[in-house]
Amino acid sequence: MLHVGINLALYTALRLRITWLTSERGILLYQALSFVVLIVVGFAAVSMNPSVEVVAGLVAAIALHGIYSLSFLELWSLAEVSYSLSILEHIEQATRRGEAVDVSGLEGLGVSKKEQRLGSLERLGLIQDTADQVSLTHGGRKVARVLASVAWSAGVTRTE
Repeated sequence: MLHVGINLALYTALRLRITWLTSERGILLYQALSFVVLIVVGFAAVSMNPSVEVVAGLVAAIALHGIYSLSFLELWSLAEVSYSLSILEHIEQATRRGEAVDVSGLEGLGVSKKEQRLGSLERLGLIQDTADQVSLTHGGRKVARVLASVAWSAGVTRTE
């Protein structure tokens, strides 16, 4: 629990000073680095005292960090790229200015969100964009299979 608290406090303190910490890739790298630090320190603790309590504590800390990291990434993703939130903000700003809501502006917002998401996937090496054709890379196919298996195991059905 202490590790998660330190992780959050450190991120909060650094994110305004280090710009890459505000990107999806930066947050993922930060969480991965934090996980590696936890593992290294945990294995050092187990090697000094290989008791059941210490091993159990390490397993619990790893599990807690996994839950925290996934929750953190999911919340960031929802807040950062949520089209619905952007629509609500657009409507609120127009209402506050006493203007009619420009529906055509919402179309541009949707295009912008789609381009941002595709750009992120391309930077992560999961897709390639060639001549208005988007396709999965080798790594993208692997990630898609893993996500499909997770969805299948959770009983999620696809809607198209």
